Amino acid sequence: YSSCPGGAALGEACNLGSMPGTFTTPISGGVLCNGGNWSSNENSTFYSFTADDFTGSLEIENIICNDGTNGNSQFGVWTSCAAIGTYGAGFLGCAVGTSSISLSPLVPGQTYYIAADGFAGDNCAWGFTGTGIVLPVEMAEFDAVHTGREVELDWTTASELNNDYFIVQRTLDGIEFENIGKVSGAGTTQKRTSYSFTDYQPFKGTSYYRLKQVDYDGRFKYSEVRTVKDPTSNGKVIATYNLLGQKVDLSYRGMVVDLYDDGTTVKRIQN
Repeated sequence: YSSCPGGAALGEACNLGSMPGTFTTPISGGVLCNGGNWSSNENSTFYSFTADDFTGSLEIENIICNDGTNGNSQFGVWTSCAAIGTYGAGFLGCAVGTSSISLSPLVPGQTYYIAADGFAGDNCAWGFTGTGIVLPVEMAEFDAVHTGREVELDWTTASELNNDYFIVQRTLDGIEFENIGKVSGAGTTQKRTSYSFTDYQPFKGTSYYRLKQVDYDGRFKYSEVRTVKDPTSNGKVIATYNLLGQKVDLSYRGMVVDLYDDGTTVKRIQN
């Protein structure tokens, strides 16, 4: 795909001519970005990165839209939240689909903003890599699995900026969380990094886990919450599926998802 303005392929654009909408908050996974416009705001998310060189590039990869059936996404980079949607000095570039946006000139140490949007209402997921930039901590995966005795938590970051550590938290009521462990972060890296933690004394019944990621300067943010159900507790499993959504029986070995009679679903390892 070509980048734009001035280079968009036929039938593609960065919504430069659409009716603008004003953003006040991102969807999960981004940063708060008040002010500015991005011309299509059905399901937009904002990200920030810090420059570590005078020139760089942003690579958009692995776009999956509408559960893998079809669709596209668009991306733009600006020098500030207030500049989003303008196409003057604060605009660095934009693209549709898997592509590369050239970033120049950059000021090392300065923060820049990415607006990402499902093109024409598409519901999409994507990944970023780049040169000359450092992305903040971006959670790629977070899973919690009850083995029948303990709860195994595994998570992966796509990139990290000033990541000091993670606090593992759990709760029974989904409101009051307690700290149960601490895992050191990788600091600053653009490589995928994997982590794990084991809760050897999990709650009985249904419990909830989340991660509190803390920067060196004390700033923090929370992950999404994962639900875990003790397979030995009360509750009836009415169906079991593999990760492809296929119904399986007790002879199946590996990761499965149990569907309970109360409508909850829980991942576990079936040996």
